Amino acid sequence: MDNYNKNLYGIEWSEYLKMYPKEGKSKLVSRKMEVTMLQRILDQGMVNKEPVTLDPFWRNIVEEEKWGGNWKQYRDHFRQSVAHRIPNLKFMDSKYRALMIYVSSRSVTDTFKEELAKDECVCHYDENSRIITIVSKDRQVVVGGKRLRKVAMRNNRKTQKKNEKDDEEDENKEEDDEEEEEDDEEKEYQDDDDDEKEGQDEKKEDKLEMNTAMSTGEIYDIMIYELEIHCRKNKVEYPVMLGLEQGSRNKKMSNRQLLKLLGKLTRWVADTADEKTDVSKIEKFQVLKTINLMSGMVPGDDTMKKSIKNALEVECGREENISLELFVLTINAILD
Repeated sequence: MDNYNKNLYGIEWSEYLKMYPKEGKSKLVSRKMEVTMLQRILDQGMVNKEPVTLDPFWRNIVEEEKWGGNWKQYRDHFRQSVAHRIPNLKFMDSKYRALMIYVSSRSVTDTFKEELAKDECVCHYDENSRIITIVSKDRQVVVGGKRLRKVAMRNNRKTQKKNEKDDEEDENKEEDDEEEEEDDEEKEYQDDDDDEKEGQDEKKEDKLEMNTAMSTGEIYDIMIYELEIHCRKNKVEYPVMLGLEQGSRNKKMSNRQLLKLLGKLTRWVADTADEKTDVSKIEKFQVLKTINLMSGMVPGDDTMKKSIKNALEVECGREENISLELFVLTINAILD
């Protein structure tokens, strides 16, 4: 696989060989093979637009493309020798570098964050500086909000069922920083505050669990309607290109589930940095007001409703905004 695609996505990949002209210590992975590995990571981002778990990702590639050696050697080489170079590969646009970092769930330095901001590539980060969403200036890269998948999904690649059990065992045995990052990614939207109260409200919530509030599609339609009203009022043209899959739209939610979901959305709105770039945006206050009205019509979990109301009251004293693109991406990610 040393014969890499020299112009994949219009990038001059031969520049990598100029940056690193001497071969490394690995007898298995050459510099050209490192280019191939980077291209597979970028391809995952461009095609599937999701982060991956590195164990099954590299295992599938090595077996399907018949690379020589053990797949774990490629995984380890990427982690230890290649991944940390990505922010410095300036022969490609920052949006592509950000996408590869997003796919591999690595943290971003403040220096690279500044470069992305300068290039008007709007990114949202978690508390560990890992990228959650990307919206590039030219809209060629628009990804985000997806949780890390346990099994790597690749278009046009066959996945063998016999590997699934082995993949799961490999992930459980992995004892390094990468696994911790993956676990953190999966817990990104977990409601810690709710868990503390769960014991106190257990009986009450069990009763509420039996009551159906509304479908996911109905919640989505309310939020998108609010966005469309905002756009008409402010004469902003923003066509909503994304939508929920039919299976997600029809999913019924209990009162308890609905309040927890509204709580997640509230925290995301409150924690998102004020959007100051020249993009289409919506006021945080307007979004939180809609969420507060929805929560007020749902019985149960007064603690959650109070936290939503508090977030609205805090926003009364501020004038912060959210990118419309980021707002729609996140709604889809949380509801899907």
